[in-house]
Amino acid sequence: MLKRTLSLLLLLVPLFSFSQEVVADDDLYQDANLIVYKKNTKEKYTGLSQVTKGNGHVMSQSKYEQGIILETEIYYNKSYRELANKVIYYPDQPYVAQQEIKYYSNKEGSWQEIKYNNTLGKKIKFETYKNGVLTYQCTYLNGKKHGIEFCLLSDGSETRVEYNQGKKIK
Repeated sequence: MLKRTLSLLLLLVPLFSFSQEVVADDDLYQDANLIVYKKNTKEKYTGLSQVTKGNGHVMSQSKYEQGIILETEIYYNKSYRELANKVIYYPDQPYVAQQEIKYYSNKEGSWQEIKYNNTLGKKIKFETYKNGVLTYQCTYLNGKKHGIEFCLLSDGSETRVEYNQGKKIK
């Protein structure tokens, strides 16, 4: 019995040692360099911050490591957590979005729109997925379509159009 208890304890300890601290967004502050600190300790923050309603419903959650924001998730205003948007930031450039993901769903299925940005925050690629299948993809250069635009139509056929600096190539 003692061996079994000790074995169970050894299995559970790693689960608790990897949990992240979760604080209210109001418990943090940001300096002029966009580094986030915990108000009561004045140390760079590592963990999660949440914005919640009075009833405890989480409206958004951000993840930080050593004061650098890594990602933000925004949830639909429902009684359970359903992800609406997710932003993944460049770790070496705080608050510059590397990817912006939007989530949609209804009785016909689920969709994701993913916008990829360069380190200046400019869109370089856009994709749409329906039920996990790529249905649209286009790359951008200087804010204009550039490269192959792919579209999967509802009948299953594919279309591809080539662009050069925003101009369709015939």
